[in-house]
Amino acid sequence: MRFVCYVDNNMRERVGLERDGKVHALPVGLTMPALLALGPSAMSIIGEEAAARPAAGRLEDFRLLPPVPHPGKLLCLAGNYQEHVQEGGRPAVDKARSVPLLFIKPRTCLSPPGATVRRSRMTDRLDYECELAIIIGQTATDVSEAEAMQYVGGFTIANDVSSRRLLHDDRDPDAPRGEREKFFDWLVGKWQDGSLPLGPALVTPDEAGDGSGLRLTLDVNGERRQDGNTSQMIFSVPEVVSYASRYTTLEPGDILCTGTCAGVASSTGRFLQSGDQVTGAIQKLGELPFVIG
Repeated sequence: MRFVCYVDNNMRERVGLERDGKVHALPVGLTMPALLALGPSAMSIIGEEAAARPAAGRLEDFRLLPPVPHPGKLLCLAGNYQEHVQEGGRPAVDKARSVPLLFIKPRTCLSPPGATVRRSRMTDRLDYECELAIIIGQTATDVSEAEAMQYVGGFTIANDVSSRRLLHDDRDPDAPRGEREKFFDWLVGKWQDGSLPLGPALVTPDEAGDGSGLRLTLDVNGERRQDGNTSQMIFSVPEVVSYASRYTTLEPGDILCTGTCAGVASSTGRFLQSGDQVTGAIQKLGELPFVIG
């Protein structure tokens, strides 16, 4: 099933079932985390009941929101595709001696499908990273890899728009920096407002599977820049969920972005410019467009 969050004609945030390009409204007041917490069986029943009623309208009639507009946590992985790691000049990851590299983004990073992502004055090197995003369905604490998929409510597309170089008012951006400064500048470069477009829909595992084997692409102004497959991830969806749940309780609606494949601008020097039209796509999940302001 495909569920979307949207603004209805009365300017209320709503959850709907998207089917054949039409939106079927779910009950007023039901949020996506609350729907997820009910579990897959109840989600299916509620979705089918909504589909049996007349549609509220076509998908294009509504302003879409991120599938989870107000998540409790936004966790992301760095360096989860070997070719992406190596295109940055780093050696291939020895999985047996490594762990998923998690970092957190503020909720103010979220933006909806079709958003204008405004360039921060703090950067002159703005990059794209099309990613598979996991949406947690059930509360998970220290779960095993074997049981991890039971806690996954669905998947969507994310783009971790990243400021690769920060422009501090009082410092030469090319001046030598210590490793500590480099790390924190990298981290802050992930925190720009609106820098995580998310959507268009939450697609449940009965339709999207376990997130493996899905083609992932990204185009800038119609030119293909990224073309990979989620099967290339170093750490799989169950491994990511299990690892994260050891250190923090995952709750319905939490989002885990799983990293990007090769082809980013930091390797080619072709950074995003104002007016660029960016479209990320993942097989079975749809397309996530946005524009650079």
